[in-house]
Formats: sequence, structure tokens, C-alpha cells
Amino acid sequence: MKGLSLIQKVTLLIILVVGAALRLHNYYAWSLSNDELSALNRLHFSNFSKVIEQGVKLNDMHPPGVQAFLYCWTSWFGDDAIVLRFPFVLFGIASIYLLFLVAQNWFNTNVALLTTASFATLIFPVLYSQLARPYSPGLFFSLLAVYCWTKLVFPENKYHFQVGYYIGFILSGVACMYIHYFSFLFIAIIGISGLFYLKSKKLWYIVSGACMILLLLPSASVYFYQVGIGGLGGENGWLGSPKSNAILQLISYIFNDSIYLLLIYISITIIFI
Repeated sequence: MKGLSLIQKVTLLIILVVGAALRLHNYYAWSLSNDELSALNRLHFSNFSKVIEQGVKLNDMHPPGVQAFLYCWTSWFGDDAIVLRFPFVLFGIASIYLLFLVAQNWFNTNVALLTTASFATLIFPVLYSQLARPYSPGLFFSLLAVYCWTKLVFPENKYHFQVGYYIGFILSGVACMYIHYFSFLFIAIIGISGLFYLKSKKLWYIVSGACMILLLLPSASVYFYQVGIGGLGGENGWLGSPKSNAILQLISYIFNDSIYLLLIYISITIIFI
């Protein structure tokens, strides 16, 4: 909170407390979703290698990161909802503060506060922070990668070699690749785009990308097999193609399916423009 005024600090603290309370409230009280139950069902193998082979590679369309984590987590603590979902809720809460840091670096503190307040209270980020699926960890590590990327590509001191941010960028980028294909694609996009913005030290930046690829090699067979299948959609898939009004439905869903809330955000945007 360095550099914030007292009212900005208090506002941010309130946002963080409210966001945490919404995510922690009864997160374990509602039944496990079919998606979560499917993941748990694919943990019932005799050893870790079979979990990866049978529970991920052959019977899933996600990278192995979250399934591997769930295998270890449930082995240690069990699979009750209160335990199963807890680390994912923590990732969701931590993402609120990370989003603030990213927005503050990219824009300014007031924009960051408005963005963070929206993210902390809208229904869909709260809901997906409570599911034991790749969504909240994928978001957390995507935001962490962006934060470290920002510090590397637009450094405050261009003469200082920032080892910590390189390590953070590499580890968060690898985590994105292991968690979900959307976060995998996201880290690839920001990684490539950084080459166009970076003024110097491109060699170290390229080395960091090479390190991500090297750390991904242990699961290469999983990725090549799943990509070769061609996805979940199509005539034989369970995931249907989007309809023509998909974008409008998404916008409505983002704003709690409330026309009044959408109008409030449109008004705020017009006023500040």
C-alpha cells in the first residue's frame, strides 16, 4: 500500500475484506458441482503416474497441474467440500489484491480501486473462486505473471537487473501452462508481445521463456495427446459451439444479468471518459 493516501488505503482494505467475506461465506455449504465430482472421480487410481495417464491424459482436456494438486491435497486432507475448496478460495481472494497491483501499474490508483471493487463483488468471480477447478489458480498465476512481466518490460530502474521478477515470471508462467489451456495461451500472448515492447535485455527475457518450455517438458506427452484430439466440441463432443448472441449473453452474465448494474458501469465509463 505504499504511496496510497489514507482514504485509498481504507478503501482498498474494505474492498479486500468484503471480497474475502463473499468468497468465504458458505463456500462449502452447497454440493459439489459435476465438474468437481468428475475431477474427484479421476483421482481414484493406485498411484500418481496412473492419475496423470488415466485421469488426465486419456480422460480429460485440461493440463495436469490442478489434477496433480488435487491428488496430493485430497491424499493429505480428504475430499470434504470445506477442505477441497479452501485453497481455491484463497487463490480467489489473493487475486483481488493482485488485480489491484496490476491495474495500479497500468493505469492509476483510482482505476485500480474501481476495478478491484467490481471484481471483488460481482457474482461470477465470486462463484468461480469457490469451485475446486482451474479457474481461481489460473487467474491468480495469470495476474502474477502480468505483474512480473510489467516490472520486466517497463522497469522503474532500467539499469537494475530484477532477478526476483524474472523468477516470478518464469514460475507463474509455468503454472499457467500447467493449469489451463486458456492461461497457457494467455502467457504465450503476453510473452510474445513483450518482445515488441522490451528495449533492452531481450536475451534474458528469451532465456526466461526457454526456461518455461524446459519446465513444461515432463508433461509434453499429455499436451501433444490432448491437442491431437482436437477439443471437446463438434458433433461427438459435449461442449457445443457458441450461438450468435454469445457475446451479449457473456456481457449480461458478467454484470449479474442486471440491466441496471450494466447501465451503472456504462455511466461511470462515460463520465470518466
